[in-house]
Amino acid sequence: MRLDKFTLRGQEAIQSAIEVAERNQNQQVEPEHVLFAMLEQPEGIVRPVLGKLGANVQVVLNDVQAAIARFPRVEGGQQYFSSRLSQVFTAAKSMPTRCRTSLTRPSICCLPLSKRRTARPAKSCGSTA
Repeated sequence: MRLDKFTLRGQEAIQSAIEVAERNQNQQVEPEHVLFAMLEQPEGIVRPVLGKLGANVQVVLNDVQAAIARFPRVEGGQQYFSSRLSQVFTAAKSMPTRCRTSLTRPSICCLPLSKRRTARPAKSCGSTA
């Protein structure tokens, strides 16, 4: 994966996701790590978008943290992207072409995440939409 194909915010989110996985002793970097990183970005777009959708951002953040806490812990070793996260990146890679841009934005990564069968319904996150 080429990080230079992501915007600066996207690169920061990916780097932060790797650090979150490392802090939690998770060898695989999962989509939940990236979502957590995007939720933690002070000037990111994910929190405002979730707010506009009527989702309770704190509930989403708590759910993501709980999911990360359930991932297997491994001491030592190098972090790597899980197959689920690789699928998200692959799906997100084709979106800039459709959006007429050469860079992948962090918000674009949310679209493939939201289309996954494992995505939770909006109501369970406190959404009114």
